[in-house]
Amino acid sequence: MQRQKPRDKCDVKKSVDELRKEIAHEQEWTRLQTKSKEQWASLLTDMKKKTDPDSSKDSEWRTRYYFQTLYNDMLRQQKAEMRAELRMMRHGQWSLRRGSNLDKMSEAECRKHVKSMELELKSLRGLCTTYDRQIDSEAMAYSAAHNESDAILNDVWFQEKMRIVEQENRDKAEIYARKQSQRRSPKGEIQEAHSTPTSTLWFTG
Repeated sequence: MQRQKPRDKCDVKKSVDELRKEIAHEQEWTRLQTKSKEQWASLLTDMKKKTDPDSSKDSEWRTRYYFQTLYNDMLRQQKAEMRAELRMMRHGQWSLRRGSNLDKMSEAECRKHVKSMELELKSLRGLCTTYDRQIDSEAMAYSAAHNESDAILNDVWFQEKMRIVEQENRDKAEIYARKQSQRRSPKGEIQEAHSTPTSTLWFTG
């Protein structure tokens, strides 16, 4: 077997320089990777802060929503009761209060009682209309708040999506620049990194 001739000092120095350049490339690549990782971590932290609501505000919103729901349910129940009373009054099924009996009343008392019932009917209709408008107003306010919340979330989502795209483009540009710098040899030839076979280095004393 023919023994490989020792390489001269120029070749050894050239090999050492190439190794140093490769190490420098790897160190730069590590630095870029670390920087990219920190940027991604910062991006995710910002996204979490924007998507996670403040605890105090969230608690206040839940409390207000809870009591508003109870209030709306109460209004709906009162509306149902008033509508039932109106139907009974229209059909003459209204039960007289406090054991009143029209048969035992005088004509003047009956007229007064009927007049009182007509006024109460008018009042109930007005109150029912007021409750209808109030519930409609609350529904519109809720719808507006819901739409505003959706708009804010969509805006935040779009902004964070653009930040993600920008970060991905920066990473791609850094990877491309690194590959281009590795593919260029000192003579200007194009070759893949790590494609040069490793030769045995012979050092002479």
